Amino acid sequence: MQVPVIIRVLLALLPVAVFGQTTANKTEDTSAPEDKAMELSPVSSAPADDKVIELNPFVVVGEPPTRYQAAEATSATRISVNLFDSSSTINVLTPAFIKDVGPIKVIDSLKYVSGIAESTQPVGGDRIQVRGFQTDGQVLDGFARIGPYNHLETYLLDSVEVVKGPNAILNPSGQPGGTVNYVSKKPNFRNAGEIMLQLGQYDANKIAFDVNRVIDKNVAVRIVGAAIDDVGYFGNKDKSYNLMPSVAFRWGATNSLVLQAVFQRTYRTFVGGVPISPLANTTNKSMALWPNVPGNARLYDEENNPRDETGNHIQAFYSGKLSENLSMRLAGHVLFGGHDAIQFSSSPVSVGGLSVTGNANINPFTGFYDPATIWGGAPTFVAQPAPVPTNMFNRSSFSEFTDEVQYDIQNDYSYLYKKDTFKSTTTAGYSVTHDQVNYRTDNYTLPAFDITGPYVYVPAVNAGTTNLGKRTTSITQVYLNESVEVLNDKLTLTGGLSSNIYRSNVNSISKNGIKVTKTTKLFPSFGLVFKPSKNLSFYAGSSQSAALNAPDVGQTTNPLQEGEQFEVGGRYRFFHDRAIVTLNYFDITQNNFQVPNPGNLNFPAPVPPLPALSSDRTATGWEFSLSVELSKELSLIGNYTTFKNRDLNNSKIRGTAEESGAAWVQYNAAKTSAWAGLSVGLGVSYSGERPGDAQNGFAQGSALAGTPVIKQPTFFLPAYTRVDLALGYKVNKHWATHAFVENLLDTYYLAGSLNRNLVVRGIPLNVRADITYSF
Repeated sequence: MQVPVIIRVLLALLPVAVFGQTTANKTEDTSAPEDKAMELSPVSSAPADDKVIELNPFVVVGEPPTRYQAAEATSATRISVNLFDSSSTINVLTPAFIKDVGPIKVIDSLKYVSGIAESTQPVGGDRIQVRGFQTDGQVLDGFARIGPYNHLETYLLDSVEVVKGPNAILNPSGQPGGTVNYVSKKPNFRNAGEIMLQLGQYDANKIAFDVNRVIDKNVAVRIVGAAIDDVGYFGNKDKSYNLMPSVAFRWGATNSLVLQAVFQRTYRTFVGGVPISPLANTTNKSMALWPNVPGNARLYDEENNPRDETGNHIQAFYSGKLSENLSMRLAGHVLFGGHDAIQFSSSPVSVGGLSVTGNANINPFTGFYDPATIWGGAPTFVAQPAPVPTNMFNRSSFSEFTDEVQYDIQNDYSYLYKKDTFKSTTTAGYSVTHDQVNYRTDNYTLPAFDITGPYVYVPAVNAGTTNLGKRTTSITQVYLNESVEVLNDKLTLTGGLSSNIYRSNVNSISKNGIKVTKTTKLFPSFGLVFKPSKNLSFYAGSSQSAALNAPDVGQTTNPLQEGEQFEVGGRYRFFHDRAIVTLNYFDITQNNFQVPNPGNLNFPAPVPPLPALSSDRTATGWEFSLSVELSKELSLIGNYTTFKNRDLNNSKIRGTAEESGAAWVQYNAAKTSAWAGLSVGLGVSYSGERPGDAQNGFAQGSALAGTPVIKQPTFFLPAYTRVDLALGYKVNKHWATHAFVENLLDTYYLAGSLNRNLVVRGIPLNVRADITYSF
């Protein structure tokens, strides 16, 4: 499909939009904007006998209290939870905030959430850090999709809910730092629509549309689409197409059904990065890249490095009341997808038979990297001057092909018992996730090349298949959660149990073997919230979950990495409930984190080598967040995080900034002012220094001497501050335009890295502009 086809589709939709406008007089909801529900369940008026109808607990009802604040979220326990009364930290990015920021990638918005930062691979996938734990997959509408290679299209999103810490109910195989649940746009009972065209320097050429129509008072349809045809700063092509049709039905006061499809096809060129300067070491925090190699140097051809990905989702959501106090939710999801990806890497060619910028440069007694010295092996560890590296680099690569089918079923029940001074909510349910993947991995070779010379395309040579087979994993969950409110809602106690069964079946053709595993774990959780006053709450909670490590033939590692968190915090509302500040402390432990076996450092080394050891990894720290609406025209959101995330050897984790912060301020001119229609947004984000590569375990010389010290990363990515600007002007009720200036001050920074040879420079000043027609 080509972009002109998308344009023709949009033009074809215009008559539909016009027809919708002419019929809107018969069907349009005429209630005031502040009374309109954001979700599907209508807000019913009290009957004549003043009996209050309890709303459906599985949906969020009502507008946010302010532009950047949400009152409720459903991600944590699958039922609506008042965020001020939650025993864990939950952050919500509202539709207004996402629109104001205008993100290209989800991290462009998520960096304004405490504890979330860019990870090791800024270009290609949505790899982020949550409290220092890396997440690679995507959770869309509560369904976890494992391992997408490419960015999620942000235009499809209505909001984002971030649940901090492990959560065995929301994500039975999630990382302990937290889960990011992306909530897609769904039908609402208002006639609205827009067509948007965006152009710019990098990552910008997009055309998108969003049409919502009320068919009758109980049926609404919505279709959202976006297409990109762009070349980024790194010369990386991006051709992606997204189509998301949905229909909503509602009946009675609290019943709703949504049927939705998401069709995605993305073709992107992978950008791994370029080498760091050969002089970069453990202590100098160098920003310099390899001499005479710019950050956007073209090292591979588009045909060498593609990431072609398809995802076709079909999903359905039903929620309703079975009786006055009992509600039910039933949701299902099917995915047909996969990817075909090639990933290349480079390494300096050896000089005189000696490697350069490698592990031999790590001092065996201090654990520090020294580019001027290489060390011989045990037991003498003779030091000698390191050879001067040339500009010649070896190239290697692998390709990964997957064909995936996944289905999910979730069924939840909620029972409400309420008295004058006592309220109890019991939630129980089950879920099944089944994922089947056919996979193949091939290795490729290319001749060495001069990294500073002009690029010359050379076809890669397939060196053979290294991994071939089929992997099936499933997670079955049964859970029970109880919440009790007493003392006139001043004290809330919660507790839960989730029993999860993890199954894996690997049929490896390349390894000529089959491995079947089954593990059952019971995860408890508890929480407490105390509100001494209406606007002040203190909370504490503990939760557990596990990340599934899909076992492979020949592996002996534990299939689960279990995470446990204890968290305490406080929230304070002020300024007539238009401002809220949160301060919280967290302590997370993850087990079965692999570290090198120190027994392999003995001389002579054991043959065969001893297997890696499993130890604990801990993360402890503080988060601060603030959201305030100073007036209807001026809003502010900000956060600051400081923590440590280390293994038992106190090794720093690659790509983890242990200090970060961000703030966004938005001004929308009053409708009655001379500047009516103007909007200005300014964002400032800070990331502390991060280890550029992964080094753990002990330096061998120090271990043999009886005074072991851990090996340090060979280089660090320096801290940086970035400023972003958004300008908007609404001409009238139909036309509006926006300009987004990323990296306004054109700051030079290094955004992420996998190792010394794959470092990604942050994109320089980038200007995008769009024009939107609303109907």
